[in-house]
Amino acid sequence: MLCLAALLCLLSGCAADRQAERSLSQTRERMLAAAELPEMRSVNAQSDDAQRKLSTITDVDYDKVMDFFIDYAADGAGYEISVIELKDKNDCSAVAESLETHKSRRIEQYRFYAPDQVPRAEKARVSVKGRRVAFVMCDDVEAVMKEF
Repeated sequence: MLCLAALLCLLSGCAADRQAERSLSQTRERMLAAAELPEMRSVNAQSDDAQRKLSTITDVDYDKVMDFFIDYAADGAGYEISVIELKDKNDCSAVAESLETHKSRRIEQYRFYAPDQVPRAEKARVSVKGRRVAFVMCDDVEAVMKEF
């Protein structure tokens, strides 16, 4: 009886871990639903010219990327939610640094053409979880990051 109980506990723990791992599309849906967002446009690894489009936010070698999405405000406002899934988690820190550079560039761009967007851009966050790196710029960064 004791062995059976221990086995059930072990198996339920493994199932919980598998459930915690979501596909990138599921993660995207949950992240986008967590905040009030304007009309958004989306780019992902299946989009035409995906490599060039990803290069607008990071200089990561595209061969290191497994999957990604970038959702951004259609009107150019300071809303962007992006996740890059890498083949090797050892590449995450370099991608995170690259996304911090992207954040700095966005802040400077907004200073010139949309100063009202600067505070939102300054609150943007980059986060790493496993083989995924997220960049979130919106009004409720914490809620979106919770879903990441």
